[in-house]
Amino acid sequence: MMDSRGRSAVQKFRLLAAGAILIMIASFATFVWPTRYRFAAMKGVPVRIDRVSGRPERLTADGWESLGPADDQVSSLPAGARSAITQRGATIKDGMLVAVVFNDSEWRLRSLKIWVSVKDARGVQKVDRRFDLPLLDANSTGQPGTVCTFYRGVDIVIYPMDQLDWSIVAAAGIRRPAR
Repeated sequence: MMDSRGRSAVQKFRLLAAGAILIMIASFATFVWPTRYRFAAMKGVPVRIDRVSGRPERLTADGWESLGPADDQVSSLPAGARSAITQRGATIKDGMLVAVVFNDSEWRLRSLKIWVSVKDARGVQKVDRRFDLPLLDANSTGQPGTVCTFYRGVDIVIYPMDQLDWSIVAAAGIRRPAR
């Protein structure tokens, strides 16, 4: 049996089924994945990281608690203090940018802004971007005189022959009180 447009009942059913599947896929993509938070664990404690702001929170008996200090306590490091942060190395693996520094300043580090450049084997620039990296490592406190590891998810693929260059553009932290 055909309708006024010449479609059979089977064609109508296929069209409705395809529409329902598309609506389910769109609903899943909108409401389920990707979620606002990326989940991890530090020393067995559940941690969630806001994909928008990069703020980490840990799960406690009272609910989710921020791992970082209040925003009004964190401020930008002056140039002299920033120059006391020594680059140790950086890598991009499995969609994660990892930067390691030695903090020889008098500040407790909370985040870095770094410039990243990736060139392929022919010297062609693939990436030239800045990234904000929060301090998320459970073993790294950001304290003066310590090695600090900063992480951030990125959409960059790096190959063995690619050259990764990076530098610290800015840093934020809490100044250690004078003794």
